[in-house]
Amino acid sequence: RETGAALVGIDLASMAMEHAARRAQEFGVADRAHFEVGDCTALRFDSSTFDAAVSVDVLWMIPDRPAAVREAARILKPGARFVFTNWDRDLSPPNYPPPLSDHRPLLQAAGFEIETYDEIPDAEVKRRAIYERYIASETALRSEVSAEALESMLFEARRALGLLDGVDYLSHSRRIFVVARKR
Repeated sequence: RETGAALVGIDLASMAMEHAARRAQEFGVADRAHFEVGDCTALRFDSSTFDAAVSVDVLWMIPDRPAAVREAARILKPGARFVFTNWDRDLSPPNYPPPLSDHRPLLQAAGFEIETYDEIPDAEVKRRAIYERYIASETALRSEVSAEALESMLFEARRALGLLDGVDYLSHSRRIFVVARKR
């Protein structure tokens, strides 16, 4: 709304894209916002098409992160920025993609220069508090969210807190904010 920019949103989940399209309509930007299901390691767009790319908390779950970062570089115009939040991890729970303790080499190999690489202070403390609240509020949440959503939330919380296997994965995780410019 503020800048007049157009955007294309990509997600693997059709439900997320339907929700995004509704929100764009509510915000009055549906004429400039397009959403589609897609794989961020193999996008349908021509090279050097976009002025910027943004990813919020997605890269950690992509098994082939180098391919995703290369694809972001491919679709961006020279000098364009890739801005994202994610986690540097030294250890990941079972069945997660392998941990990545530093995204900088990955970005540099894909043709980006790093402008900002910041660890977000107290992010994991806040995430821990949220997960502990989920667990403590399980009974109340049963009347507020679907059983499937609640089970997913509780599983994620228990796994991250180490309640499933005794490993506190949050202590091996650092939330990051990154701005990288395509060379």
